[in-house]
Amino acid sequence: MFTKLWPTPSPKGNVLATNWFLFWFCLRFYVATQAVYFSHVTGSLFLASVVLVAVQVSQALSEIPTGVLSDKVGRVWTLRLQAVASIVAILCYAIGGSFTWLMIGAAFDGLWRALMSGNNEALLYESAKQNGNVRGFPRQLANMNMVMEISGFASMSVGGFLAAIGFGWGLWITALMHIPALISSFRLVEPTRHQQTENVALWGHFREAFGYMRQNQTLRRLSMAQIISEGCSTFALWPAFYHTLMPLGLVGTMYSVNYLESAIGFRASHWFMQRLRPMQIVFGGEVIARLLFIPALILITPLTPIFMALAGAPYGPMTTALGKILHDEYTDHQRATMGSITSFLGNCLYAIFTPLVGLAAERWGIGRAILAGQICLLPVLWLYWRTYQTERVE
Repeated sequence: MFTKLWPTPSPKGNVLATNWFLFWFCLRFYVATQAVYFSHVTGSLFLASVVLVAVQVSQALSEIPTGVLSDKVGRVWTLRLQAVASIVAILCYAIGGSFTWLMIGAAFDGLWRALMSGNNEALLYESAKQNGNVRGFPRQLANMNMVMEISGFASMSVGGFLAAIGFGWGLWITALMHIPALISSFRLVEPTRHQQTENVALWGHFREAFGYMRQNQTLRRLSMAQIISEGCSTFALWPAFYHTLMPLGLVGTMYSVNYLESAIGFRASHWFMQRLRPMQIVFGGEVIARLLFIPALILITPLTPIFMALAGAPYGPMTTALGKILHDEYTDHQRATMGSITSFLGNCLYAIFTPLVGLAAERWGIGRAILAGQICLLPVLWLYWRTYQTERVE
């Protein structure tokens, strides 16, 4: 029984070991009220948004080096470094009661996100490929994301109540959860890597990956859609918006609904993938999300958070389908770098967009600011539609 839960380290066991790592790693009890905590420390919603932007700027600056690091050094050690950088970030947030400490924490917060970007999916894909089970990758990807969403649901459900007692509780407990995460990471085995890039300089590796993405029409459109989706995201500000409609203790509970339905969506992804083409899932999910989000934010009522949560229901199947398309298009020896390029550009856009949202929130209200973000996401619909049309022709 124990060996089934904790098997001997092997590439075949990487799926389970990765899921164990991510379950503990994603138990982040402070995220439910992070924006509220930052505004509490800084005394300003705008400065809170600056800290959030600092996270994305740090991630953007780290994306390309960490992507190349993953491709050259290995997926497993890159994953372990995620945990180390994350612990440093959380400790800075916890011990610091000033804007300066928050900014230092934000730098390491962005670093672990960059280390994670592209790496963990590449680890999963390459392990499946080495085991001769590439066809099983979409299900494994869905299960991996489901584990993260379950972990997020658990931490969000409790996080709001911990914050009501004291913001520090969520931060310190989150740091403790990283210990079993690190232990789990030592059950991972590095999959066989392609050695084509060993003698290629960092800039040459990046330029080759970027050039391929520009030439590949599917990658180009889907990457642009991802950049806009990440860059114009207002998800981190949702707790501050929820707090205008409900007590702080309930904010985490409401926020956790997004994670619960995402977990259910990832669980159901295989069912959708068997019956629909990946781009049908991606485009259809985006249509549903916009149809729920925008009307709910135009007329704000106590029911608005519920409709916002429902709009996230397609996230699981969409992420799984999109991951399948992208990894089929990526080259083996630049798999993590290509994901990092998209994330880098998305974070650059986020760094410009989020302070503007923060200013709009202080002037016109956070609800209208989030609505503006949703309107800015409409070009994503067109990009998905064009990709879907091209797929149908082919």
